[in-house]
Amino acid sequence: MRGTPMVVAALLLCSSPAAAEKPQIVTIEVKDASGAPIDSAWVRLPGTEGRRNVEPLSGIWEASMLYTYEGAPVIFTKGMELNLTVSAPGFVSQNINYTVAPRRNLVSIVLEPMEEREIVEEPDDESSLMIRWFERSQQDEEADDAQ
Repeated sequence: MRGTPMVVAALLLCSSPAAAEKPQIVTIEVKDASGAPIDSAWVRLPGTEGRRNVEPLSGIWEASMLYTYEGAPVIFTKGMELNLTVSAPGFVSQNINYTVAPRRNLVSIVLEPMEEREIVEEPDDESSLMIRWFERSQQDEEADDAQ
């Protein structure tokens, strides 16, 4: 009979809200289209301080909590909805929504490279700049006159 109160107390503790709020580790794995880790990638959760860099060799970032700007902890618990931004220089950023699971919170993100833009080389001398400006001004005037 002496063990019964301890069993009841243990059951009450296990079903308490504190037990339901157990932190869950969330792992974000960032790769490129070939499957290689992106060593310069970072993860950001709005409302928290700064961005978090991935581990360069693996492209992985993981945490079970972050801090808000005010210093309050944001603990990742089961059922919590996370809105994360994942980005890296030279790649298109991705915003993802993820609901924290009771375990195995591994999210693989594939970032696509940014579109390369053509760099147009123009002469730097003032005379060619004035000539181009004058030609464009004439074209604009002709377009206005045609209307």
